[in-house]
Amino acid sequence: MGIDELIKSYRGTGVREWIDHEGFDALYVRVCKRYINNEHIEVIDLANLSAKDPGNGAFKALVKYLRDKYPEFIIHVESVLTKRFSDGLLRMGFVPTHLPGCFYLPKV
Repeated sequence: MGIDELIKSYRGTGVREWIDHEGFDALYVRVCKRYINNEHIEVIDLANLSAKDPGNGAFKALVKYLRDKYPEFIIHVESVLTKRFSDGLLRMGFVPTHLPGCFYLPKV
């Protein structure tokens, strides 16, 4: 299943799937509601990802695509395990949530 098909299948109840997406060896995506800043917010949750070639822009391209095509959703990244990725998210404008290792990108 592609990421667009997954997002379009969302009807208010969470959907999730391993996605085939260019630049990634693994990409697990949920479309669901998350509790962020004291409210339930609809998010595209990037829950498990592994770039084929880390540091070459696959994640930035994915985020740009999602922001451009689905501006109604917050992008949430779960369980960030490395300082390098965490620092990169902060540089991209992501904000830490109340849960350790989780970040979200506020709407513009």
